[in-house]
Amino acid sequence: MPAILSESCLQNEHPEIVLAALRVLKDFTVATISASASSPINLTSLADTVFTDGYLESLRLILSRRASNRDDEAQITIIASIIRTLCLEERHRTVLVDSGILDALATRIATFAVAEGYVLPKAEVRARIEGLGEYIPEPPITAGGLDEVLGAVAAIISESPYRVGKLVYSPSILAIFPNFNNNGGSQYAKSPPEFIVLPGLRPSRPKEPEIMDLLLPRTPFYPRVIGNPGGFSSIGTQSSRESPSANGRPSSKLQTSLVSWTPPEENMARNADVDATEVESPLIPWLIHLVRTRHGGEVLTAAAVLTSLFKAGFAYKVREASMGLLVVPVLIGLLEDAESKMKESENSNWVSRDLKARLDIIGETPSVLARLITDSEPMQKAAVECGAIKIVCKLLKNSYDTPLAVAESRPWSPMGDGVDAARSLPSECQLGEEGEQAHLIHRRRVREATLRALGALATFKEDYRKAIVDQDVVTYILSSLSQSPGNSKQKDQDMQYRGSSKSKPLLPKQNPVSVIIAACYAVRMLSRSVNILRTVLVDHSASEPLFRLLRHPNVNVQNAATACVCNLVTEFSPMREVSTPVSPLSLLQSILLTTDFLAPG
Repeated sequence: MPAILSESCLQNEHPEIVLAALRVLKDFTVATISASASSPINLTSLADTVFTDGYLESLRLILSRRASNRDDEAQITIIASIIRTLCLEERHRTVLVDSGILDALATRIATFAVAEGYVLPKAEVRARIEGLGEYIPEPPITAGGLDEVLGAVAAIISESPYRVGKLVYSPSILAIFPNFNNNGGSQYAKSPPEFIVLPGLRPSRPKEPEIMDLLLPRTPFYPRVIGNPGGFSSIGTQSSRESPSANGRPSSKLQTSLVSWTPPEENMARNADVDATEVESPLIPWLIHLVRTRHGGEVLTAAAVLTSLFKAGFAYKVREASMGLLVVPVLIGLLEDAESKMKESENSNWVSRDLKARLDIIGETPSVLARLITDSEPMQKAAVECGAIKIVCKLLKNSYDTPLAVAESRPWSPMGDGVDAARSLPSECQLGEEGEQAHLIHRRRVREATLRALGALATFKEDYRKAIVDQDVVTYILSSLSQSPGNSKQKDQDMQYRGSSKSKPLLPKQNPVSVIIAACYAVRMLSRSVNILRTVLVDHSASEPLFRLLRHPNVNVQNAATACVCNLVTEFSPMREVSTPVSPLSLLQSILLTTDFLAPG
């Protein structure tokens, strides 16, 4: 790894050497995902190696320079893919922001907007006045790689308003997506219309539609675009590459819609009471537009970035209901389409490029959907009406019930039986332990993602909780509370292959900590219903696995189980009197005594 990440490779004057080194690093990252539990290297340790100051500077230089050929663009795409895979810990996100990687990725996002003509009119003039003219990038050579770049940005800014602000206030984003000054009165003298207004945190609802809203259809919850009675923008379909402007850059796709938009200078008198700091970044409607017009992974990653911006408070509150109509149905349709196509490859052990793309969509979409609809009744209602409960429950069931393909791969040998020949070789000439099957890793991701989605759907409405229970999914949720789940189908298959000469199928042996925590969250949300708590959860003995988790060695599991037990032992709950070897009260007392909550003495 030090040789691959050294300056002699990553800063080499020959782009072919740089590209080859990055491909080795990417393949090593992919192999680490499927490494066995006994492997000395995992994604976290690999990230600790890659995300160090010296190596990050080389990666930043590659991301920052202008791509002049396809090799340069391939380098940028590979680095974004590596960051998207390895950026899992808070410390990694922090160092990627401090090293300038996030700003470089934001500039890359701006290049795609420039290439497709989404730069706001007069943006170059305004950027030059503000000293941001040099931050408007040139368009890329190719149109690919947007999904990886957005995915890397989503991984970095996740769960942090500060990092979201770093993206929104990135010079390149401000240069191509400037906010028009809609102020009037005394503020007009302080902020003339040529100046860029910075987006604000928790902006108020606009009185007039903004120019980027021309990209979106009208919804009942958002102001109607002036002069556009149909509600839809009149954006031309001509490609931006076919209609270059006089300065050589693609002409704006918004230019054709300016006839239906009133310039801000004409709105001064009508917007005198709008605060200059309470405006939304045009990046948000552009991301909504990407979700509605792109395909596959680009839809998913655009929605992930959009979710972070919305949860951090950089979007208008009125966007909540609009996104329930414009974004949530697209995500559910994407998930349902990918799931329906998975039947074609259920019995295949080979993971093609198209199959991997579908696996990524199924494994990540429920997580993005869960983050988006959490604490939002309008979006939860939209998700339920689009059939989210049925499709999510089906995915969770399939992760347990559908048998995995039989792994028949073995090392080839000219001496006959490859297995015996490999054992006869010296230890230094033998391969290490076999990694885990890609479908097995995928199913663990699906379990965690679907459990979080079910928990998010069950947050508020009793009807939604009842709909989840009616899907007969409670057994699978409670099975996810165990590290070693099993069901009758798996046991029968195990007996069938026992004593057979065939290779034994790889069964989901253990649930990782992340799945157990997600299952605790789902049970906690379902237990908010008194009816479900006194009937379904009691019938399935939900208290037994949860009480055992109170002594789990991982403190995060203890926290999740304790939060769930708080709902199970209320005064009206029959589980309060459940007979167990160790009472819940004594378990909770032992947890308190092993923590720092109690003062000395």
